[in-house]
Amino acid sequence: MSPTTSAGTLPLHPPRGLPWMALSDSGYVLRFAGTADAGGEVKGSWARAGSAFPCRVDPVSGGDQVIAERLQERTTHVVTTLIQCDATSTDRFEVVTKGTYDITATPDRTGAVIRRLEVVQATVHSAT
Repeated sequence: MSPTTSAGTLPLHPPRGLPWMALSDSGYVLRFAGTADAGGEVKGSWARAGSAFPCRVDPVSGGDQVIAERLQERTTHVVTTLIQCDATSTDRFEVVTKGTYDITATPDRTGAVIRRLEVVQATVHSAT
């Protein structure tokens, strides 16, 4: 039995060739779980949703004129991961050795074999 995504529907088979070799980090989708108090303030925390995905994080470089496909102007990094990653723009993505990122956009591509998440860095992991 092969591992599946947190939704339990798609098998997590690694891509072959260059996409697999490029995914040198490991990361988790983080989902917010919170409740509103009597005054309407929402309190909660971000928790890992499912298993780790192989991934890679790269800074966006070059400026707006070069990044024509970018959906959000505030995007500072792009996380590349498996196509089975079910992250949405309401989630965060934690790259184990690099930090946590707020997802700004999840562009869908026809025939994609990998998934790219547009993100902005939320926290940095300290070297311990």
